[in-house]
This record gives sequence, structure tokens and C-alpha cells, in this order.
Amino acid sequence: MSALTSQASMTPEVVNAFIKLKTEGDKGNPVAQTVVGLGYYFGVGTVKDEAQAVLWYQKSAAQGNSLAQYLLGNCCANGVGAAKDEVQAVLWYQKSAAQGNSLAQDALGISYFNGKGTVKDSVQAAFWFRKAAEQGDDDAQYNLGVCYYEGEGVKKDSFHAVLWFRKSADQGYANAQCILGRCYDEGVGVKKDSFHAVLWFRKAAEQGHANAQCNLGVCYAKGEGVNKDEIEAVSWYLKAAEQGYDLAQYNLGVCYAKGEGVAKDKIESYAYFHLAAITLEGARNGLAILEKKMSLKDVLAGSQRSQQIEKEIGKKLETLKELQRAAEREKQIKGA
Repeated sequence: MSALTSQASMTPEVVNAFIKLKTEGDKGNPVAQTVVGLGYYFGVGTVKDEAQAVLWYQKSAAQGNSLAQYLLGNCCANGVGAAKDEVQAVLWYQKSAAQGNSLAQDALGISYFNGKGTVKDSVQAAFWFRKAAEQGDDDAQYNLGVCYYEGEGVKKDSFHAVLWFRKSADQGYANAQCILGRCYDEGVGVKKDSFHAVLWFRKAAEQGHANAQCNLGVCYAKGEGVNKDEIEAVSWYLKAAEQGYDLAQYNLGVCYAKGEGVAKDKIESYAYFHLAAITLEGARNGLAILEKKMSLKDVLAGSQRSQQIEKEIGKKLETLKELQRAAEREKQIKGA
């Protein structure tokens, strides 16, 4: 949490509001108990204390509060404030989902889809995704789309996959926007349309979605759906690469090797190939080719540059995690 956010979370007004809610919680008010738990969980109005958050969630969940049951499930699933227990997490998700809580329905679907805390069951996963999706949950709509896209728990159906991806994408969900762009790019479930592929890739890319940023870069590099612009392609590859996205790192290695959108630079090329080589064979091949053309001094410089970039990526990823935690807090507080 940034210093500014931390200060805003501990103003006298916020602290007093927390104290009043705690008083109501002590009287047995389940909604107040849930909000007090959120206060402890995020450190809003009080010192952050995840174990205390769990205790307050338990008080509320025992009274049947569906949000508290869902939040308690999350704590069990992730080992936050309590010992990690995926089986117990599923039990709490089931209690909450049975009351119609869409967040819990989606979480229960994910548990069934991945086989965590319960037997893997794609039919049950699709069932619960649909329950949440029909309530407008954007994550569940995306997940249900994936079920149709892959034929998991339902008959494979690209038309219905796109239908659910679009519902989610229209709400601004970046994962759905990216895969919808891919559907347009490949002509899956819709007529192939490079213009609309770019439109959806851009929507997701502007939200920081690394895959979409890389895809948008490819569109600029090839001139598909947009005017060809190698400089713009590099700028999008760079945004994705800074998040550790291996394919974007590989693409940057190629750009620096060939001088596409940037000046030729074998050191930068080596550095980005080196980062991507852990997962991509193409990057390993790129390294092998470069090493034949480079002096030992240049190879060492490329390795050092790779380490420097990796450290920069680590710092940026930590910032992104902070933003994601802030978004999670806002979503859960609204749910209360």
C-alpha cells in the first residue's frame, strides 16, 4: 500500500467509522462484522490484521452472511489469516453460492474447474459459472465463455463462447476483451475481422493486459487492422515485456536484432532473448545465433543488461500487485 493510500485509510473519520462498526459488530450485526473484517484485512481504520479479519468473517458467516462466507472461503483457499485449507474453502463457497452470491458461485466454479478442494468436475464448473454469469458477474461470464471455447463441461460452441466473452468484455473485463480480440483475429465464432480484433486488443491493452499488449504490437508490426507501424509495435511489446510477458520479450529481441522499430542493438537483443529463453525455444535459438556473432565482452554485457531489466520488471510487477489489491478492496467493500 502506498504512503498516500495508507494515510487515507487511517484518517480520524475512517478510524471513528471503524470503531462504530466494531461496536455494532460486537452487538451481533452480521453486516457490520463483515465490514470490520474487511477493515482488518486491508488495514482500513485499524492496523492490518488478517487473523482478526478471519475471526470477524467467522462471526458473520456463522449467522449466514453470504459475503462473509465467500471472504472466509478466500482466506482458507489462500492461507490468509488462517491455515490454508482448500477443502474448507469449497465448503464456505458452497454455503455462499447456495444463497446466490455471484462471487462465491464463480469461485466455486473455479474450484471445480481446477479440481482444488474438490474433485475436478467441469460440468459442475460450468453450472456455477452460468449461475454467476446470469447475474452479470464479468469474471464468470468470461469463465463460461472459456468452457464453451474449450468444450469443458459443455459442448464446444464457439458462437456461445463469443456471446459470453462479449458480455464480459462489454463490462470492461480485460481477459474477455483480449480473447474476444483473438476470436476476431482468427475468425472463431465470428467472421474474421482484423479491425475489430485490434479494437478489442486495444481495450484490454490500455488496461495493462500483457497478452493483449503483445497482440496489439503484432497487429502494428504486420499492418493488420491498423496501418503498419513498427515503432508503435515496439512500444506495445515493451509494455508487455515490462510485465514479464515472454512472447513480447522475444519479439523485442527480434526487433533489436533486425532494427525493426528501433535501432539495431545486439546487446538489447541478447538481453531480451535471454529473458524469454527460459520458456521459449525461439528465444534460445536467437541467443545461439547471436552468440556466434558476438564477442565474449558483448555476451557478458547482454547478460548484465538482462539482469538489470529483470530487476526493473520485478519493481513494476510489485506496483501492479498493489493496484490489484486496491481494486480487490474496492470490489469487496462494495459487496458489503
